[in-house]
Amino acid sequence: MESTKNSDIRANNRKRIVNALFRQGQMTKQELAQRLNISLPTANLLLKELADKGLVTNGKVMDSTGGRKPVCIMPVYDAKFSIGAEVSSQGLRIILLDLGSNVIAREYFPYNMENTEAYWKKVNAVIMEFARRHMNRPDMLLDIGITLEVPMQDGRIIQKKEMDEKDRIDLDMAASCFELPVKFRNSIKMEATAQTWAQDRWENFVFVSLGGHVSGAIVYNGAVLEFSNINGEFGSIIINKERPYEKIEDYYTTRALCERAGVDHIQEFFDRIERGDGGCTDLWKDYLDGLSVFLHNLYCIFGWKIVVGGRISPFLEPYRDMLNQQLREMDAYRQNTEGYLEISRLGEYGAAVGAAMLPVDEFLEFGYDNL
Repeated sequence: MESTKNSDIRANNRKRIVNALFRQGQMTKQELAQRLNISLPTANLLLKELADKGLVTNGKVMDSTGGRKPVCIMPVYDAKFSIGAEVSSQGLRIILLDLGSNVIAREYFPYNMENTEAYWKKVNAVIMEFARRHMNRPDMLLDIGITLEVPMQDGRIIQKKEMDEKDRIDLDMAASCFELPVKFRNSIKMEATAQTWAQDRWENFVFVSLGGHVSGAIVYNGAVLEFSNINGEFGSIIINKERPYEKIEDYYTTRALCERAGVDHIQEFFDRIERGDGGCTDLWKDYLDGLSVFLHNLYCIFGWKIVVGGRISPFLEPYRDMLNQQLREMDAYRQNTEGYLEISRLGEYGAAVGAAMLPVDEFLEFGYDNL
């Protein structure tokens, strides 16, 4: 019994060392022991075990204050990698993260999602080639996460009463097309998960993703709430039941903007604005006015900061101050004088980042013990 207890304590201390180094950065053995309240011999023993696994190494020698010069212990961020990919009606986006959640590589491919074997085999081929180009060995890959723009529960798609053909995905067929095991996840949940990391601060906020769909998530105490698996379907909010059941998604997606402007791609829409196209300029102004009302209504419900991400978010950044001014003018109580709207810096890669981050977190929690 005592042996088991000592083994548990040792494993817990090893986990604490891993988390301290990979989440806070390099430090000396003495700093590590003091910060974690463990003895220096214990720190030395556990660090040797982690070095044998290839997870830590010696770094720079620090200046001495008397006696032997201390050496920094460095986490080996490139010991393992994780791949996240978002498949959508707007192409394929792939990202590679290391154990420090640093973005090592990211690429876009103009392959719009199709529910066919040919499409999924092409996605597999692209991901495997991406991995070969950016990693030294196949065994360095932790996981492949694939995100989808559809509501999901327990790894399965939640079927709507009325569902576009493009959203009908045979996940079993898709999974069979990959050389390695893949995990399918909801894009918005992964995008919101990535945003909690990017915020780098513990706070509550509402995340809104504007892209091929309008979706969102509620983040409380640094975690994405899961009280309902369709709670992020902001696009399904009905704004006019007379025509018929007109929804938020009918106005604020990239698809809606492109259809109204008569263009094929959202970049073309903004290129026309740059060239002074009056029709596109007016459409964009109407879009921003309506979007500010939508965001104001969300703020009335939650009273929290609102972060906007997704495909349209990079185009919104130049208008952030203007939108915040409009939101202040609509605030009946004028409590938030600085504005509560932020634009995510993750942009169109947010979902892929989130899908790649989960395996990194899981590995740092307990997976490294299996090395």
